[in-house]
Amino acid sequence: MKKLLKISDWLLLGLTGCIDVLEEIRDPLGLFEGYYKTFYGFVPIKFKKNKFQLQFWRALKTGNIEKVIENGEVKLRLTSAGIEKLKRDFPIIMLKNKKWDGKWRLVIFDIAEKVRIVRNWLRKKLKELGFGQLQKSVWLSPHDVLADFKEFIENNNLGKNVILVETKHFFVDNPKELAEKIWGLSKLNLRYSELYNELQRFKNNDEEYIKKFADRTTFRNHLKMQTLSLYLEDPFLPDQLLPDDWNGKKVINLVKELNLFISDSE
Repeated sequence: MKKLLKISDWLLLGLTGCIDVLEEIRDPLGLFEGYYKTFYGFVPIKFKKNKFQLQFWRALKTGNIEKVIENGEVKLRLTSAGIEKLKRDFPIIMLKNKKWDGKWRLVIFDIAEKVRIVRNWLRKKLKELGFGQLQKSVWLSPHDVLADFKEFIENNNLGKNVILVETKHFFVDNPKELAEKIWGLSKLNLRYSELYNELQRFKNNDEEYIKKFADRTTFRNHLKMQTLSLYLEDPFLPDQLLPDDWNGKKVINLVKELNLFISDSE
């Protein structure tokens, strides 16, 4: 589900906790110019202070976020409009904890080579929705996202080029092997394993390993970005399709245990 994140995405995802480890951003208005640094520990060069401020006020104006006072403390939180925007922009993240209904969704399309840009655009949308490529123009997903995809098809006048199928009658000898073939889970699982080992080094305060990153804070920032990167590539398949030794859950549980995204204080 690789997706290039905009500043507005970081803001809204941050307020959800993104990986279920933050309930809220505390006191963001006290030093809002340090918002990104407060949350992620550092500020990428392309994310300038004034751009975050602009997105913040824009999100307030459009009603995607709101300021609230709790126990005399100023906090930000997502509104229902903000949640709906995240559901549209990051449907898989919003569906990741939903139990699988056992249905498969197939998308079959026929778009001529001369309109390759439309075909590539369609494939990009399918990837964002967590679909995997079964064959050249056949894509598959276990997620209940056809309603969103149908809206996309209708809004872009692609109804004559695309067939949508939803069925429980989908026989496959080994669903986990099929999932591996389509989504390449073994590579993602290996990366999760490597991240898990690094998280354990952080937990155990492995000083020799930490020296590779100069200090513990820099190492922590590295772990945050690695976690977010993997999280945004994960297709969030149901347990029935994951390898028996899936490391994704181990990583998320350890991230929660370490409060990795909550504070840089030790």
